[in-house]
Amino acid sequence: MVEVERLPMVKPSVSLGPSGAFGKPDKTTWLIVALGGVSVGLLLLPVVTNPIPPLMDYAGHLARIHILYSLIHGTAFADMFTYRFAVVPNLAIDGFVLGLMQLGVGIEAAGRIFLGLSLLAMSAGVIGLHYANFRRLSVWPLIALPFFYHDMFFGGLLNYFFGVGLAFIGAAGWEIGKRDRPILALCGLALCSVLLFFCHLVAQLLLIGIVVATEFSELFVRGPLGGRGNFRRLPAVLLATCLPLGLMALSPLTSGTEPPSLASFVQQLTWAGLRDRFVVLRNFTWAYDGVIDKLSLLILLAVGGLALMAGRLRVDGRRLLPIAGLLVVFLLIPDFWFGTYYIPNRLPIALFMLAVASTDVVPAQRMEFHALAAVIALLTLVRGAVVEQAWLTANAAFRPVLAALDTVPPGTRIYSAIAYTDFAPVVRVPIASLPGYAVIRRNAYYAGVYALPSQNLVYRLPAYADASFVPVYQVGHVSKWLRPDDPYNPRELAFFDLVLVINPALWPARPPSALVPVVRGEDYVLLRIPHAPVADQPAKSKDPGV
Repeated sequence: MVEVERLPMVKPSVSLGPSGAFGKPDKTTWLIVALGGVSVGLLLLPVVTNPIPPLMDYAGHLARIHILYSLIHGTAFADMFTYRFAVVPNLAIDGFVLGLMQLGVGIEAAGRIFLGLSLLAMSAGVIGLHYANFRRLSVWPLIALPFFYHDMFFGGLLNYFFGVGLAFIGAAGWEIGKRDRPILALCGLALCSVLLFFCHLVAQLLLIGIVVATEFSELFVRGPLGGRGNFRRLPAVLLATCLPLGLMALSPLTSGTEPPSLASFVQQLTWAGLRDRFVVLRNFTWAYDGVIDKLSLLILLAVGGLALMAGRLRVDGRRLLPIAGLLVVFLLIPDFWFGTYYIPNRLPIALFMLAVASTDVVPAQRMEFHALAAVIALLTLVRGAVVEQAWLTANAAFRPVLAALDTVPPGTRIYSAIAYTDFAPVVRVPIASLPGYAVIRRNAYYAGVYALPSQNLVYRLPAYADASFVPVYQVGHVSKWLRPDDPYNPRELAFFDLVLVINPALWPARPPSALVPVVRGEDYVLLRIPHAPVADQPAKSKDPGV
């Protein structure tokens, strides 16, 4: 039996700074380390065992990087795309994967390495910030890891999630070093802020919010954490974290977008708008099984409530201001800003991680420690097993489409069309994104590649710039972001060779008889478009893309 150090009884409290100490490792420490290792291993298992990560935007990002690599080396795509190096944020996966490719690593392997690195960064971030806050190695922050596979993660927003992990690591490093090695810590904070600008702009704003709001909180704290020292730190922290935002003046991103208007904020201040946001606040628990997701949320609430009632819960009060500020931003910010979609939906996981890192559950008895460790282990095993099974199922569903796409001639032009009543199944088994692998493996053209002049280093040449983006039709809903029209428009089909239609039965229009099925599944069909030599110019399309 593992012996656990008997900890003193702790009343529910709000601490005003780090407490406790990291002493000599004992059996409790080794048990925490072992559980952490297992949790991280299960977190990475789906990435290791599944060759195609079922993440919606993932293949499109890899396809863009493959195009950039080919353009740099002069091997393909010169008639479709061009590139230029510019001050563009949100380049984490581009820089990392391109660097590995230069070292001889295949792009698909490099992409999965970056995916694993993103999960590791998030794990290190929440554990590191918790240690920085409480100066003790605790089992509590491990409860965040089973929730990293969640609704927004399935969208494949890897730049953002890697940036979230780096933001937490940067905040932890600053917290640990700001009193003993302030100059070194400040330099590290500035470097982290610059890196975050190029990783993801929202993640850099997250770092600013966490660090600056915490420093502001310390203005009102007496003792070693507050006082005059904080008045000197706060301007330096503001400069170190906010200075990289000046790079926006050099970025093409600012030329095509504007900050949200006051009217867009006011519009969000409705009962319906706030209600919808509070529903989305739970999305960090939404994964592949609705019953398990609800039970996971209930377990989280139960553990927190029991710890509070039993006097085992500690809260770092300095972090309450950044948590409250992040919550206000989540409730009020518009969905779209500077080319970034669904900004509020990205924030619940960061809020959850910050809440976990800013609280600590301190068991007073061996049984309590074992119970908490068992709950975390159960969540990790159950949610991890569901993710692994879901990824295996998705990879099995991908095989027929990938086999067909692996045979297309180089230069084949492909687009997808998506119809849905519920978008969750489309995201969790993103067959629509698979033509991105035809770009990687066959040098094909795919209309869903993310290549915008204001946001990416790669963008389309004029002959392809007007080609239709992925048409999307949500049954019973009309939006400027969606195209509830005919995905088989002859003028648009004339530019393409293949069309991958998701949920063809939901579209108001039916495929013309001239289109030849290549492969058909339960909820998709890949169709060949027989036509005369492909038109030189695509039909003009006014849709904004998705």
